[in-house]
Amino acid sequence: MIKGALIDFDGTLVDSHPFLYQVYLKFLKERGIDGTEAEFESLLGPSLRDGVRFLVEKYGLEGGVDANYNAYYALIQNGCGELKPGVLDFLRFAEANRIRMGVVTSAPEAWVKDILLKLNVLHYFRFIVSGDELNRGKPAPDPYLKGIYDINLPKEELIAIEDTEIGTQSAESAGLKTYYPHWDKLLELILESHYPTLIEGPTLKVEITQAPNLSEEETMAIEAHFDALSKENTHLFNGPVYFYASHKGNTLSIYRGDYKLFLGRDLIKDKDIIPVSVCGKTTFQDKVLWGKRALSLHQFGGFWETVPSGGLADSDPEKQLFQELQEEANIASTDVKSTSFLKAVHNLKEGTLELLYRIELIRPTGLPTAEVTELNWRKADDPYPHRQVLPLSLVFAFL
Repeated sequence: MIKGALIDFDGTLVDSHPFLYQVYLKFLKERGIDGTEAEFESLLGPSLRDGVRFLVEKYGLEGGVDANYNAYYALIQNGCGELKPGVLDFLRFAEANRIRMGVVTSAPEAWVKDILLKLNVLHYFRFIVSGDELNRGKPAPDPYLKGIYDINLPKEELIAIEDTEIGTQSAESAGLKTYYPHWDKLLELILESHYPTLIEGPTLKVEITQAPNLSEEETMAIEAHFDALSKENTHLFNGPVYFYASHKGNTLSIYRGDYKLFLGRDLIKDKDIIPVSVCGKTTFQDKVLWGKRALSLHQFGGFWETVPSGGLADSDPEKQLFQELQEEANIASTDVKSTSFLKAVHNLKEGTLELLYRIELIRPTGLPTAEVTELNWRKADDPYPHRQVLPLSLVFAFL
């Protein structure tokens, strides 16, 4: 599972190349030298100080490295840039899903921090590893090794995002999987790491199997845990829930238990306690139904969401789906033209197995105006709106 991302700054998060290129040309022009685009590109990976040192040595600039560095930095200090397309969606999405993020850059920290602040995205990042704090910059592994230390996650749970060969060399030499900033594809990468597909459609066969045997000690611990929670919440749910047992091909084996088994699953040794839920993609002809709930106890109330979805409390997932459809959207089963199974994904973040279905309606009727204040029928291939604030399982229903 991907839990963290170390992200390059210039050219990856922010499009400041045009501005920096003009700074480079101006800096050399003031010293009677004509710069070239090829030389500028070669200076994008190393730190700003290393880049200035290169120019001082190549052209024999007067004043030494420190004086020329200060002059160069003065030229870039008031510059900015724009976020690269797709960056903001990615940052919101990552934050909503507790992906830790840090910036690993060759640029000076004060300048990077100022630009991220101006663009109102600084708060997404836990730290900045900058070119002015290390003895060796990119392509050496030092910047990313520092980033790995600061983010405090195993390398296997991290990715690096880089747009240059020098940056990629730095990240990969630090032992990180490195990706080019195609932000939509990176969203899918994180989704797939959190929600691996266990079963693909178009059919699903469900069979009931025997629940795992718990020891007397485990049973007593679960009861005691539930009793303690019940004292804090007198409305605590403890109805029947179906749990994942195994799967083979398109056959899913489940067993019935109580919700308190899920609440106390950390007290059980050597057994995966994974509740099963259903989620439906509601369509009419070639369009997908989106609804904005005005009054809802749902944890995502007030944001765009699809209906229906709920925990599996019936051995027949489609029956459960129809119950949720009636309850959440007031759409009767007689209004449904057909249903088809899409996939089963393992929600590693929440520890659930989610069964995703497509529901095709005969007509778009029955939606209660008291609960749904806005409706919008979108084409099925439209981009998913506000995906960063939705449960990821619902996103999968639309992939």
